[in-house]
Amino acid sequence: MKVKLCAALIAAMLASSAFADGTHAYPGSAMANTSEGSAASPSGLVSVDAQAPAGNTRAQVRGELLEAERTGITPAGKFDYPPSAATIERNRQRFSLAEQYWASRK
Repeated sequence: MKVKLCAALIAAMLASSAFADGTHAYPGSAMANTSEGSAASPSGLVSVDAQAPAGNTRAQVRGELLEAERTGITPAGKFDYPPSAATIERNRQRFSLAEQYWASRK
């Protein structure tokens, strides 16, 4: 009885691995996206074209974060989202103190 059970489990494992070969071109898979200008490698994976990211630069993100701190929006506590008026005022005061400290260190 145990031999039959073991044989059935092994057969099931071998049969399921036959379906996981990854060469099918399902919609949204890496193989289906090869017509968009990127070439498929011999391993079946799609290579990514070297392009610049479409988002903001680091300097732009840093400026946005500094502006958010200056207006008091960040950092907001875990349980105070969106930040209340009191939290925004407290954050503005903290930022102004930090800004004064940074200015004195230059």
